[in-house]
Amino acid sequence: MFRISTGIVVLATVLCVAAGSAFGHRLHAGLTDVTLNPSTGELEVVHRLYSHDLHPAIGFHGLDDSALYKTRESLARLGAWATPRFSMRVEGGE
Repeated sequence: MFRISTGIVVLATVLCVAAGSAFGHRLHAGLTDVTLNPSTGELEVVHRLYSHDLHPAIGFHGLDDSALYKTRESLARLGAWATPRFSMRVEGGE
């Protein structure tokens, strides 16, 4: 009787641990930080996105993405994707 109960506990534990890997997928999320630069007086907006979400959205399918953030053409590609998706407005203003 004790061996059957122990076996069930072990099996349940193994199944719970295995089920945890189903939650191992990274989040699909982004973070936007809006701050006022005290030096310049400019409003700075920074969008942070996970690269595994961004790459398919812009059609990038390579492994090394270091060049993606260095050239003007690549930055323009990122900007072309982001521009229609993000906007800001001020209540009662322009």
